[in-house]
Amino acid sequence: MTFLDGEGQIRLQATAANLLTSLASDYEIGEIDEVHREFLDLDVVYIGRAYGATGNRNAISRLMNHETLQRIQGELSVKRPDLDLWLVPLSFQGFSIIGEFGTWVGTVTDAEERAHAEEVERCPIPESQRVALTEGALIKYFDPEYNKNLKGTFPSRNHKDYSAVYSRELIGAGFDLETTPVGTRLGSAKIPHSWAHATVFSLRTDSEKRSILDLTSPQG
Repeated sequence: MTFLDGEGQIRLQATAANLLTSLASDYEIGEIDEVHREFLDLDVVYIGRAYGATGNRNAISRLMNHETLQRIQGELSVKRPDLDLWLVPLSFQGFSIIGEFGTWVGTVTDAEERAHAEEVERCPIPESQRVALTEGALIKYFDPEYNKNLKGTFPSRNHKDYSAVYSRELIGAGFDLETTPVGTRLGSAKIPHSWAHATVFSLRTDSEKRSILDLTSPQG
């Protein structure tokens, strides 16, 4: 679609999908539903991270020579030329640690208990590992067609990107994703399309969880 001013000069050019999602993102969720959602929903077919080894890489540089992206483009143009390929860059808006407290009989002092709680709350997980955890959780959740790695191995103690997580007393990792600002819902062959997606995956086995509790909550 092309918009011209009174002098015939081009002021805006965009595909119909770009325009509709831009307009839809300005509405309340109830009003957005009035738009024909099936024409704007996006199927998640690949998830990747742009974070470099030292944090010196962004989405633009990552995509300049991305073999999987090129493969998807090529297959889409042959199999489904009626569809558009969209790239949806995501960034962290917050990082939270959620704790749960219950009754137990222990031998630690109040000061030791407070010190332990403060250490867990600080939880210095490097940004690179937070990105890696999020990527793995998203892949396991959406199960994208073109992702091969991490599908059946996330989470794993053997994955070097999660070393800081497994060295601390964290027992789960997940994400909270909301795409109203993008103006479109995300989904996949496995997950129904929705404005919001959230989940938490266990990082440890039941026996490992019990071991953690035994160490931090010794029975008297």
